[in-house]
Amino acid sequence: MRFVISFVGLLLILSVVRVNAQVDWINDFQKARALAEETGKPMLLDFTASWCPPCRTMEQTFWIRPEIAEFSKQVVFVKLDADKNVELKAKYGVKALPHVILTDAWGEPIDFYLGFGQNGDRVILEKLANLPKDYNSLKKAGDLRLKNADDLEALYRFADFYQQKNLFPVSNKIYQKIIDLEADPKKRENTLINLAFNHLRLGQSTLALERLDTLMKEFPKSPQRERFIYGIILAQINKHNLNEVETNLAELKKEFPNSTYIGEAENQIAKFKAMKK
Repeated sequence: MRFVISFVGLLLILSVVRVNAQVDWINDFQKARALAEETGKPMLLDFTASWCPPCRTMEQTFWIRPEIAEFSKQVVFVKLDADKNVELKAKYGVKALPHVILTDAWGEPIDFYLGFGQNGDRVILEKLANLPKDYNSLKKAGDLRLKNADDLEALYRFADFYQQKNLFPVSNKIYQKIIDLEADPKKRENTLINLAFNHLRLGQSTLALERLDTLMKEFPKSPQRERFIYGIILAQINKHNLNEVETNLAELKKEFPNSTYIGEAENQIAKFKAMKK
């Protein structure tokens, strides 16, 4: 019986070792970034330390999971001793451990998770699942951004990329930078529209209204004005301001009687009223 128990235990140990071995951790950041750029893969940076109890818990219970081994085939996994990588720690704003940071193929941060408490494993896995796994289409843009962090062509490419991936907070962060740099009125208008509707998708109605108000003031005669008003209606529905909703709907009907947005707005209003019953 003792032999059987020992044999089973040995199998379990070998199983853990086998799974863990599939995660090819890199401890050299520059080497990892070079690999990420070459392959177009994003990176996961795990800032850790030998004296950190939650870090040891992650090592023993989380990083050995088979799901992590699968993700490591698509993401460059980098383990960094926080005490030995002080400059990187400062660069990424690491002030507590463990600190997991997800980046693009050039090391630009996309998302992070601090600590390893309740539901930490679930949250990190969700973030990994949502992380884009192939940046090869942005190779030119990434190289341009390395030479000049304010390169507008590169910023547009990255902002649009993340919007298409439904990573609206990341997309909006870049769109906001574009707004601060862009001098072309038409491009500025389109960027503000993207910002506004991304805010709506994120449920950030107040921020959406601020963007839409700017659009109404800066571009009062824009051919996209009906879309501005429609966005305002959606934001006011989310804020439960039915009086404002009716006022803006009347304005939309008056200015653009043939607008397709009228029917869409009325459908959204009907859905909201049905939910309130």
